[in-house]
Amino acid sequence: MRDAIEKHLNTKIIPFWNRMKDVDHGGYYGFVGLDLKVDRKADKGAVKMSRILYSYATMARHDSKSDHLAHAKFAYDFLIDKLYDHDQGGVFWKSGFDGKIIDDQKHLYANCFAIYGLSEYVLASGEKEALAYAMSIFESIERHAYDRNKDAYHESFDRFWNPTDNQVLAAYGILPVYTTNVVLHQIEAYAKLYEASRLPMVKKSLVRLLDTFYRQIYDESSHHLGIFFDENWNSQIEGTSYGHDIEASWLIDEAMRTIDHRKDRLERMTIDLAKNVLEESWRDGMMVTERINGKESGQTVWWVLAEALVGFMNAYQKTGDEVFHDAGRSVWKMIERHIIDHREQGEWFWSVDSAGKPVDSYGISENWKANYHNVRACLEVIKRSDRP
Repeated sequence: MRDAIEKHLNTKIIPFWNRMKDVDHGGYYGFVGLDLKVDRKADKGAVKMSRILYSYATMARHDSKSDHLAHAKFAYDFLIDKLYDHDQGGVFWKSGFDGKIIDDQKHLYANCFAIYGLSEYVLASGEKEALAYAMSIFESIERHAYDRNKDAYHESFDRFWNPTDNQVLAAYGILPVYTTNVVLHQIEAYAKLYEASRLPMVKKSLVRLLDTFYRQIYDESSHHLGIFFDENWNSQIEGTSYGHDIEASWLIDEAMRTIDHRKDRLERMTIDLAKNVLEESWRDGMMVTERINGKESGQTVWWVLAEALVGFMNAYQKTGDEVFHDAGRSVWKMIERHIIDHREQGEWFWSVDSAGKPVDSYGISENWKANYHNVRACLEVIKRSDRP
């Protein structure tokens, strides 16, 4: 499986994204439809550009002889030149195809991914300027978003860092104050920033976030994560996001490893999350993405499978339980059969229905779909397989 994944990464995923480079306007094209037609005038979001920066930087660390670092530099230049706010700090939500800002809100989700991508680029290139930008965003978040009285981070702001409603992550008719999605990726971003900087202030904030994650987001009775929360951390919806549960199961472990902060309750949490996802989310060879108000989703989504691939491998390596090993192999088989777009110019489908047929909801690439989940999953399998 390891060799098949490495071949897939090199012959399928990387060539697709190399073709997305916009040599005329900078950055990478914002949209590719299910028909594989590139929309060269699609918007370019900070989340996507940051994820592409991360992906090429982490591939450069894996293979220094490639041109991945040059691709990472191309993404870096667009992120800093077009999407970074040199007056107020942080990154804007998105620009047009030509780099002109069309949505100037500051959201924690995008800014955390900017930290993540910039930090990985620092580790790949040694570029001190990139670390300065990453730290600047971190300091903006700590200064403007962190509420000491509530021990929590507000998630949505205007360009001047005035708090706004969390419209970006609103769903199911709910306008959340806090979301698992943001807290998890803030943990991920701060862990990577600590790896790049080794600064005690970053570690201190990360330890605090890990504690918040366990106290406010993890449900000890159900062994699941909440999804949306009000200002008092009351859950606003009954449901489970299996994708975020399995993603958290290994990202929390990775964060603890990075800062050498092993906590028994967090260790148990990550295993219980993986176990429950395995027991509850598989239906006839397909993986349920979420269950909301008692209703299961009818689609299997690309990023959920990518995270399950790593999450089950991580659980197997921690426990030695073969059930997780077998689950990981089953996930890869499903990815091979249904999620990989085997057309010559294809990459991964966004999602497939219960019959394994691609769903034309978002296309092959758009501002929420970059090469972050699948590149990272492939490299994690390769790295973990190669460890003695």
